[in-house]
Amino acid sequence: MFKTKSVTEPREAHDGKRVLISAYWPLGPENHQFDIWLRELGSELERVKNWPNHRFDQKKFITQYKRHLKKKVLQPILEKLAEEGRYNTLTLLCHCKKDTDCHRLILKEYLEKM
Repeated sequence: MFKTKSVTEPREAHDGKRVLISAYWPLGPENHQFDIWLRELGSELERVKNWPNHRFDQKKFITQYKRHLKKKVLQPILEKLAEEGRYNTLTLLCHCKKDTDCHRLILKEYLEKM
């Protein structure tokens, strides 16, 4: 089973393995808790730089991120996550506060279909 959260949210018992899927290490004084960091599954730098002002096209981003997930080099990582998620709870983490604008929701749906 896959869940999603912000990396700033505290660990809860039902989170299972917490997987940070960000290209960038979390900044700030918070005590971020995650078990594994898969920077390869983070979104592109352009998206991150444009995030504060929402200067991006969401539909275009979704298309580009799905294309990113189809890269051959990522397939072993994605297959391993999908397999683990069939038997265990994995919580996908990113810096975004809400799922609605975040790639973690796209990845969750992608993994559930594998």
